[in-house]
Amino acid sequence: MKVSTIGMGCWQAGMQSWGNDYSVEDITTAIQTSASNGINFFDTAEIYGKGVSEKILASSLKDENVYIASKVAGFNGGNAEKSAKSSYERMGRPIDLYQLHWVPSYYTGIKKAIRSLENCVRSGWVRHIGVSNFPLQELKIAMESTEKEEIVSDQLEFSIADRRIENNLLEYAGKNGVEIIAYSPLGRGILTGKYQQSGPPKDFARRFYSGKRKNIPAALLDALQSIAEKHSCKVAQVSLSWVISKGAIPIPGAKTRQQAEANSTAAEVQLSGDEISTIDRLSANFRDGDYKNIVPRAVPDILLKSFTSLGI
Repeated sequence: MKVSTIGMGCWQAGMQSWGNDYSVEDITTAIQTSASNGINFFDTAEIYGKGVSEKILASSLKDENVYIASKVAGFNGGNAEKSAKSSYERMGRPIDLYQLHWVPSYYTGIKKAIRSLENCVRSGWVRHIGVSNFPLQELKIAMESTEKEEIVSDQLEFSIADRRIENNLLEYAGKNGVEIIAYSPLGRGILTGKYQQSGPPKDFARRFYSGKRKNIPAALLDALQSIAEKHSCKVAQVSLSWVISKGAIPIPGAKTRQQAEANSTAAEVQLSGDEISTIDRLSANFRDGDYKNIVPRAVPDILLKSFTSLGI
């Protein structure tokens, strides 16, 4: 797949967990604006609105030549064929990249889930397979578990505000032909500095994830603003350009035409080596720690299903 430098994440198209300040029409416009501005890679999942995101995405991109990625929930990993068929029917087209949303429980097992993903390719519902939220060790196991297909990608949280994958995952993936897809490349809005001024976000998705990270240091925000002014762009565009400079494919979300336009032009911002070094130095504390699976493998699948209403 020859995908655009920047993609679009479509969790918000599930119409849950992201507040009530937007409509289906707003999301449709954002998706179509992204496509018309050169973005050809869109990411969704079966649990985003329990299929709503997939339906909206497909209806918004009827005539565009794009690549659509979706994900099977970890608790459905042992029977990914059923989920893939349902996603295929909702979207009316094969899934270009089908990902295991998170590391499955011990009961399901990684090997069994990967075999199920490979069966989806053989059934014609899926073209390529990947994983999501897989730390280094689990990624290695997934890669070793394939028979005929290859794990082509690992979708991970990665931004200036969460740099943990730089410790080992990013380098390993690069050396082994695994593309890194960076979700939440804007730290769900905290990198813009607006939550320092207006308080924490009110919607579940941004409140839950931004709470994991401390406030962005003022020196870092000042540096991002200065760099943005130098390039006559927005801080968000600088943040996306930084992710691209690390060799990852950012997939920011958008709920409005304006956000979609800003995201799609971020690839035009070319940061200098000194600017990247400055950002690296001021965000060094966000590199601390190893990347971990978002869902403990000890949690039974039946309990994990309760998370679907949240779209995690």
